[in-house]
Amino acid sequence: MANHLWRQSLLNWLPASSLLFLLPCVGHATPQGQLGNVVIRVRVLPQEAPVRILGIKFSRSPDPSPLVQLQNTSRVKTRRLWIETIISNAQGKVTGSETNAPNYYSPAEHSIAPGAEVWSKEPVLRYGSYLESAKHLGSNCVLVGVRVLGVDFEDGTSWRASTPLPLPPRDTDWASACRGATASGNEVRGLEGARYVSTGLPPKIPGEVQSYTLTCSLEASGRDIVGFCPL
Repeated sequence: MANHLWRQSLLNWLPASSLLFLLPCVGHATPQGQLGNVVIRVRVLPQEAPVRILGIKFSRSPDPSPLVQLQNTSRVKTRRLWIETIISNAQGKVTGSETNAPNYYSPAEHSIAPGAEVWSKEPVLRYGSYLESAKHLGSNCVLVGVRVLGVDFEDGTSWRASTPLPLPPRDTDWASACRGATASGNEVRGLEGARYVSTGLPPKIPGEVQSYTLTCSLEASGRDIVGFCPL
């Protein structure tokens, strides 16, 4: 099966007014029409890397960026690193996304002593970027694989993951979840943004997980189609 590769690099956090997909706004606009659903299945990919992803969790914070638990398995302190999402649809088309923002705005979270574990806020895992990729792929159900893309160490050495992007492995949970994806192709292609709904309640995905599924409802708001993915 041939894979179509497209990659986006999210270099900085951008204001919500300039790019809704990357930084969803807090609050829920009054919907004018309920449309279909987009289903997103997220998994930590198995990987041989000097920094391991141990799990993902969500918090009550208004910032929708998930927290990723990282472990440095090497003998050298890390200086910076990159987390990548690899997103595919049922037809085998693949897109990738990574960001350098944490290395600039919260470098301490990527500076990990040998053997240590840290929690790092990773904006590349925001569901807005998943919806943007779903729009690009023209799919109402996507599979997201999360991996370490690269690591720079304090001693000047570095490590990079293999390329091209591997196709994330399917699982029975993804196949089952896709049956709940009801958005039409036109609705997905018409997506213009994602909004975060801050409820102040505990997240629907509790604790630390290796995989999870989001069901995002699409709603017509004015002339736009907007995705809402409550956690």
